[in-house]
Amino acid sequence: MLREITEMESTWVSDSSPEYLQFSIKVKPNQMDKVIENLIQLLFGLRLKFKDNHYYSTPPLAIAQLPNYIIDCHEAVLWINDNYTKKPSEILTSMAKNDCVVAISANHACCSGGYAAKCIKLCTSEPKILFPDGNPTKVATPLIDTYKDLIIEAKKLNPFFFFSKDVTNMKIDVDSPYLTKETHTPITHWIKTPVDELICYNKEKKRPSKLSENIWSCWPLVVAAYGSIQKNQDINTINQLSVSSIVDLNRMRFTEKIKDKIDWSCINQVTNVNIFCDINDSTTLKELGDGMRACHEKLETEGGMLAYAEGEFSMPDDPNLIGASVSNMGAVVVPEGVVDCFIQSYTSKPELFGGISLVDFSVVTKYRNDFISAIRYQPSKYTSKTVRIAHEAFIYAMKKFELNLKVKEALLKMVDFIKMKIEDY
Repeated sequence: MLREITEMESTWVSDSSPEYLQFSIKVKPNQMDKVIENLIQLLFGLRLKFKDNHYYSTPPLAIAQLPNYIIDCHEAVLWINDNYTKKPSEILTSMAKNDCVVAISANHACCSGGYAAKCIKLCTSEPKILFPDGNPTKVATPLIDTYKDLIIEAKKLNPFFFFSKDVTNMKIDVDSPYLTKETHTPITHWIKTPVDELICYNKEKKRPSKLSENIWSCWPLVVAAYGSIQKNQDINTINQLSVSSIVDLNRMRFTEKIKDKIDWSCINQVTNVNIFCDINDSTTLKELGDGMRACHEKLETEGGMLAYAEGEFSMPDDPNLIGASVSNMGAVVVPEGVVDCFIQSYTSKPELFGGISLVDFSVVTKYRNDFISAIRYQPSKYTSKTVRIAHEAFIYAMKKFELNLKVKEALLKMVDFIKMKIEDY
């Protein structure tokens, strides 16, 4: 028996409704043996299971045979999800491979999107450098214990930052004949966009500039515009935009006193924050993005992100509303020897997703750079029509809305775009 799980971890490891982070890596054939050797070290969940509210050590499962006809990374994660994802009481991580693709299904308790990106980055490294302490099976101290004193201090800060339920929101679909009659495993809608088509793409640097700020601006714009149509709300009455953002603590630029307390072997240190920006008639999209960034950094430097570390995620009070939520995994730059990769999260816990949430990452290879966005939604709450329109509206804004555009004008453009799409579908 290893340590007891925390309340946040308990939401991921239940046999009845677990949550997984699944990813795949396509490699050159001469790299596969090295990649497998590295992944066996990196993926702690290959040697862990969950039982009686505790982690236990367990022998790893055999690596399954991924059908040889699967050469697409997205297809590979769909295959392992359907065919070789085990209950947490059996094991927390499983793996399958063929000659060129390896797929991993890791319980979210032992893998985050950021950690999956790290695995991809390190998969062709020399194995001996990955764990210099020789201890790849350690189960790290729980996040809430690691940050116990700092969490107490964080909660003394402005409480509006932490437990506000006024995140920009829209209504669920009600009484539509196209809704499922019962709760259902969440569905995911994907769109792949070449990065050079985004409005924030910097042609000189050949990469996007302030991509996070654009995401934090455009997604709540979509939700606010859609919500205004549903509620018959005057755009001019909107004076603030906000978004709930999932944060990987391992990536944050913390102050030294926080850095000293971080146990870097903990492989899913995530928290949740609401970032917001007040707007008026003259506010531009650039100012909106900068305001979101300033709010994010204030929470970061003051330790405020830790206030959510106990799993107290905030949602609108009204069950018929769902707030704008985003999880940005950043750019996954594949190393030499890797051809492609893909990441997705999967859950069978319908009550966690009463609405829609945006997840995104970029895949950067030698030959292409794609921005991949996904909206997960509960089909008993939203129709596929609503989700597709919202997703297309997000990509429209990411491609077309110049930074000097006034936010109120952007909202009006977004309302027009959504109404047009509603008529088209």
